[in-house]
Amino acid sequence: MNALRAKRLKCCLSRHMRNWITFLPFTSSPQRAMASRSAARCDQPLSRNTLIRSFKRIRFVTQQDFYAGYALIARYAKHPEAALSVQECIIDPTGYRPFLHGMEDTPKDVGLPDGDMQETLKAYTQSLGLGESLTQKLTEGLNLSKIRYYPNSHRPMRNHVFNNAVATLLVSLCPNIITLRVFVDSESHTPLGEYLLRNNYGMLSKPVLQQVNEVQLHPANCLDEREYVHLDSINLIRYFHRLPAVNTLSLEGLDDHNSLISPIPPRLSTTIKEIRMSHVDLSTEAVCNIVRIPKALERFSLSTNGLQNQVGYISTLDPGFLARSLSEHKDSLEELDLDTSSGDPSDLAVLDSHEEDFLAEETAQWYFIADRKAGSECLPLLLEDLPVDREYPALAVGSLRDFEALTHLSIRIGLLLGFHDTLIDHPPGSPLEGNYSAPYHASYRLVDALPPSLQFLRLYGYKKGLCNVVDGHVTELLQRKAELFPHLREIEGVDELLLGAPGTYPVEPEDEQVWRRPEDNLTWVCEG
Repeated sequence: MNALRAKRLKCCLSRHMRNWITFLPFTSSPQRAMASRSAARCDQPLSRNTLIRSFKRIRFVTQQDFYAGYALIARYAKHPEAALSVQECIIDPTGYRPFLHGMEDTPKDVGLPDGDMQETLKAYTQSLGLGESLTQKLTEGLNLSKIRYYPNSHRPMRNHVFNNAVATLLVSLCPNIITLRVFVDSESHTPLGEYLLRNNYGMLSKPVLQQVNEVQLHPANCLDEREYVHLDSINLIRYFHRLPAVNTLSLEGLDDHNSLISPIPPRLSTTIKEIRMSHVDLSTEAVCNIVRIPKALERFSLSTNGLQNQVGYISTLDPGFLARSLSEHKDSLEELDLDTSSGDPSDLAVLDSHEEDFLAEETAQWYFIADRKAGSECLPLLLEDLPVDREYPALAVGSLRDFEALTHLSIRIGLLLGFHDTLIDHPPGSPLEGNYSAPYHASYRLVDALPPSLQFLRLYGYKKGLCNVVDGHVTELLQRKAELFPHLREIEGVDELLLGAPGTYPVEPEDEQVWRRPEDNLTWVCEG
């Protein structure tokens, strides 16, 4: 263990040194030249009196982004029509991206922040009617005299307060945002968090984000790209779940280890139809509470594994509680993708005194009370109070036969039959019985666990010949497909093993085994 820590420390230090170099004064390199040419295609010289060009996507991730963004929002404050073209925003107020590169395309010609811009933004902020406290936080964050620069460079140093203020005004100025990729401190005392929370609960005189269709809770900054990013997911979702047009919630590369999960009443949102969770290490409570937020969920996908957890904590997702939460949407759910290994049953019924105090404090908050009134008060708040309306074998989600709207199902075969189906822990040629064992004794066959409405079925984790019991279930499915599933046109994962995420990535991957976060769609984009 000490050797592994020493290896990581050495790697971490070398990476930090490599990234410190990027903050030194500009030096020419082929990569920088290529980035500059790429940015130039989006940047045409502008004078101070020229209207800013139209952007479709704005990225506030690097500190240079926020610095350029100051001048951009000052122009938007003077010329609101210029912000109408913005349809996508990427916002991460930490302003620090030490490991992921290729983000040198910040527009260079929007102008340098100056005193006139500061006065423009101060006046604009005061016009928003946000109250004395929040207005003061924003105006202080916009104070240019507090910006510090690296020696002999125009590169601004990291400034979380400045970034929060700039990001808040950007959101207020762009009425046509459709896709919002955001990672915000889930504490509402940050200016951006407070602004988003008020907006979500209809407390702003000038509401924003009214056109947002998709919210992506994807960190753009990572202190270590090999690790999950810690997040209080419920509190962050409270910034967006009431927005009138939001249809999709997406979470990626997150964990909530050692966190108390904030309660949230079920069936709050009439607009959220799709939830995606990719490569997450979230607790049973977090996943199930999020699943229960929509009134009628139509599409849900979940994958786990792929990254490291800095505290060595491994979340175990209880498939029984997940199934009981999903059953609230059995009349609306059309697409379901469960690529998560089976976890042991959770004991959520026993709360210690600290958890009881936390629950009492959270349920007394004004936003919880507002959500309780808007949601379904007839449904249980706590997962342990959800009804048990079917058999839930150990390690299984139970039968999905009464999910009458379900047409597309991708699922680990172990989640259906109740056994560990991951093969990743076994080297080639070794016995596989440890993780690929016979199912627990259930009263149903595989064909009895699937709804007749299926049109597409994908089975993760099945390999023919490893277990006669499992082979018997699959053979019966193929033989009776036409009889029991008249709409089923395609089955994947029978002739060819589909490892899925838990079968590809170990629970505790080494550095060379981790999932790589996608870096596409992270650039500034001009209209046209």
